[in-house]
Amino acid sequence: MKNHQSLKKRNIQKAKTFKKVPLRSRFFPVISTLFFFGGIFLILAILFQVPKYFSKPIDKSKITIHGQEVLNKEIIINQMNISDHESWFSIDPFVISSRLRKHPWIDFALVHKKPDLGLEITITERRPIAYLKTKDNLFFLGNDYLVLNMIPSVKIWNLVVIVNSNLKGIKAGDFLPETEFSKPFRLIELLNGNQALPLNTVSEIIVDDPLNIKIVTMPDGVIVNFGFSDFDSKLTNLYFSLPRLKDERNRLDYIDLRHERGVIIKRKSG
Repeated sequence: MKNHQSLKKRNIQKAKTFKKVPLRSRFFPVISTLFFFGGIFLILAILFQVPKYFSKPIDKSKITIHGQEVLNKEIIINQMNISDHESWFSIDPFVISSRLRKHPWIDFALVHKKPDLGLEITITERRPIAYLKTKDNLFFLGNDYLVLNMIPSVKIWNLVVIVNSNLKGIKAGDFLPETEFSKPFRLIELLNGNQALPLNTVSEIIVDDPLNIKIVTMPDGVIVNFGFSDFDSKLTNLYFSLPRLKDERNRLDYIDLRHERGVIIKRKSG
């Protein structure tokens, strides 16, 4: 009897203890299990979908470009040389940057991948210092002696023309010899802002004869012989001759700065 009563008391105590356990605690193992398997399913779904997502061919409309003034978007994208089947994931920004820098007009290029599977490109274009007129063609000329091709552009360039009719077979991307072109480059530097002969009054710098660089002024077409050295002092002599040159302006044929005695003025005949 005592054993039966003792067993009955223990069963009653267990029932009371079970009633004290919150309902959410009893379902917690079930919920945890559901979350665990749900998380595994989600991870597997992502792992299967991500490769498909990133393997899509890159959408070239999502390529944004900053810094271009001369080159248009089509030229830049063609220079990137991305195939129609190449994916965003497989693109190496360093490789694309290297390809872009091979274009003569592009001095610097930086490529970033965007989270929307696009590309963001920043470029710095070269600045031409002059036109280059050769025996058979016309180019732009960079300040590092790099020949740049003429391309359609909305930008208007008011630049002097360096003429060398002895050059032939020149193409875009070639570097001209510094020994031959450092002197006309020096003249351009000196004439920029010069009072005696401002650069914006010069139409051509003729370097066919390396011993006598000639300048053609506009709008009168007067030829100024500079020789091949000592440009600073020759411009000084020209400055002090300005009053006389103004009086002779409409009758000038050429001006010769090569003589030690000073400026020689040749009037037009007739």
